[in-house]
Amino acid sequence: MWCAVDWAGFSEEDLGTVVTTLGNVSGFNRLADRMQQGFVNFLYLGRALIHPDGFVDDPAFQYDAGSGLEPVIDTSELYFEGISQGAIMGGALTALSPDFTRAVLNVPGMNYSSLLRRSVDSDEYFKLPDFGLYPNYPNELERPLLLSMMQLLWDRGEANGYAHHMTDDPLANTPQHDVLLQLATGDHQVSNVTAEVEARTAGIPVYKPALEPGRHWESIPDSC
Repeated sequence: MWCAVDWAGFSEEDLGTVVTTLGNVSGFNRLADRMQQGFVNFLYLGRALIHPDGFVDDPAFQYDAGSGLEPVIDTSELYFEGISQGAIMGGALTALSPDFTRAVLNVPGMNYSSLLRRSVDSDEYFKLPDFGLYPNYPNELERPLLLSMMQLLWDRGEANGYAHHMTDDPLANTPQHDVLLQLATGDHQVSNVTAEVEARTAGIPVYKPALEPGRHWESIPDSC
């Protein structure tokens, strides 16, 4: 059974905070706080899916089996799968989760200060007339510095601050996690190099051969 909530920090209700932050990055802490709220929301959702007093106890998640109501949710195991934005944030969620031990991150990456400069999707906000980051910070020498400073707060709200604890060095009161990263080759939105950095930081080995001969972007593919 699939279940999800909006990623607080990146949902429609956060649009005003995002636009305000792009105009004045001194308020970026509010956005990082919302990202942390997103983790809390998903952790609560996961617990509600497997707890005996959670969704399984609600008639909305039960059916009439003839001999009485039976739950439609199997509470024996909880997993996580995130795609793109969900995979970027899912790296941190995995490290934080006390309830699931297996996660699949499709099109993953980490370190937003690297990701956004390489993503065509960020142009929608960075180049937004009057309100975007670039109109408000036109000096191109300042922009990398700004993003690097923002990353200090981003580390609390994305995988970059949690990757060391994603697999075999778990945080307190959390289990070890098995994590599968699945990249999209040559991705122009979530750069492959950011996923490679995440895999190396988390100690996740590369399945070989990962690609057909001649398709890897490195001159020496086995060095990755």
